[in-house]
Amino acid sequence: IKAIKNGKSVTKLGKDITLLQFSSDFCSSCKQTSVLLESIEKSREGLLHIDLDISNRLELAKTYSILQTPTILILDSKGVVISRIVGAPKLATIETEIERLTKNGSK
Repeated sequence: IKAIKNGKSVTKLGKDITLLQFSSDFCSSCKQTSVLLESIEKSREGLLHIDLDISNRLELAKTYSILQTPTILILDSKGVVISRIVGAPKLATIETEIERLTKNGSK
């Protein structure tokens, strides 16, 4: 997945968890979701948030079966999709999924 974060190419996943957010230009709740996920990223070591705009990357939408934005895929350290959240998530939902992943030892 080719992505840019803070002006630099993303070359690897988060040490423990990656929150892969699929957004689009016309999505009204994508920016709020991005702010939420960025705050989680800042509070958790080993977690990386990547926000991908799929407006001009329809092949990614097809590959990951993205039918709505925002959609968040929670990946383990190996890039395996552990969970999928469709629509604007609540903080508690994201935290629950992260805790489930870390308790299962999928680091």
